[in-house]
Amino acid sequence: MPTYRECSEAANRLRDQARGMLELADFIESRGVKMPSIPYVSSDRTFNVWLTESRSSFDRETNKWESRLDEFGTTANILGFVKVLGSCKKEYVDAALKITKRFGAVILEGSADRKIVCKKKVVDRKWIEPSTHEGYYQETVEWECTTPSLLGLVNQSK
Repeated sequence: MPTYRECSEAANRLRDQARGMLELADFIESRGVKMPSIPYVSSDRTFNVWLTESRSSFDRETNKWESRLDEFGTTANILGFVKVLGSCKKEYVDAALKITKRFGAVILEGSADRKIVCKKKVVDRKWIEPSTHEGYYQETVEWECTTPSLLGLVNQSK
């Protein structure tokens, strides 16, 4: 059985989360119309907005769908999101740019394809033999990012 202290700590964490959710709700209600989309819940404390725009088409020769990154639309979404958030945090996670703002214990996070602000450089490519599916190339990449700050990106757009 949990102790009184454990129950009290759990209740306080829930109260912190509830306060953060109320702050986020007020933010969305007042400024949400300026965001690219309504955030969706990705965990109990993180709400995501997908900022990447892409265009899909069907290639009849290969009989496959192809998706192309819409750089203009994605950049516009990033800029709009940053302007709406005001102060926020930027970080790169694998192939994604993550832009976050905390509302108490709750996080609002915008995610975009990292190719928009960084150049992908393949430094190694290794063929992986098929086991249960087709073989593929596994790439080792480095990213060259020339936009040091989101404020710089916003100022470049003016």
